[in-house]
Amino acid sequence: MLVIANWKLHFDYQEARKWVQNFAGSVKGTGLPEVVIAPSFLLVPALKKELAARDLKVKIGAQTVSSFEQGSYTGEVSARQLSEWVNYVIIGHSERRKYFGETDKDVVEKVRRALRHQITPVICVSELSQVDCLVREDFKNKNLVVAYEPLFAIGSGRPDTPQNISLVVDKICDRLERRVRVLYGGSVSADNAAGILKQGNVDGFLVGRASLDPVGFAELVKTLVRC
Repeated sequence: MLVIANWKLHFDYQEARKWVQNFAGSVKGTGLPEVVIAPSFLLVPALKKELAARDLKVKIGAQTVSSFEQGSYTGEVSARQLSEWVNYVIIGHSERRKYFGETDKDVVEKVRRALRHQITPVICVSELSQVDCLVREDFKNKNLVVAYEPLFAIGSGRPDTPQNISLVVDKICDRLERRVRVLYGGSVSADNAAGILKQGNVDGFLVGRASLDPVGFAELVKTLVRC
């Protein structure tokens, strides 16, 4: 099981340290699934150090990555620069598509960069047509994670139904012609996670707002352990 906390544009350094402290206290003595925290770029090195100091077996991810390798691209952060620090990178999140105009072509380039530098891409899709670009570019046999995030469920408090999530997961794997890890994202909480996991084919969660509360996120993580 894999669960990713997407902090989005939240937390400064002191707030992030406090989050780690509270999360560590809440999961003490619990065997963790694979947990990843995706903070803002600026927090990545400090958070990695903080997790190591507490001996928390939690990995670091990035929320996006540049589609360029290097060069005169002000404000960009490349996969090569991230590769020393992160294990995963979120690519194609609906907010990146909505607010920054990212396209399937951008997603493909970012996936290429991540894979080149041994970072596992977590590719967000809100509709099945967005999976097709991965098939066309022959990423089918690469180390990918796909996150299904229906637009209506993001931040709305109304997750998709467990039955439909299961159906979409099967269709994603059919299009990629293999069983890949597929996460669900969209109003995930400790209250609804177990019902989604009972379908049997969801491999974890991409968690947004519910990851900002360390105690609540810890409860969600414990749900994965119990299931």
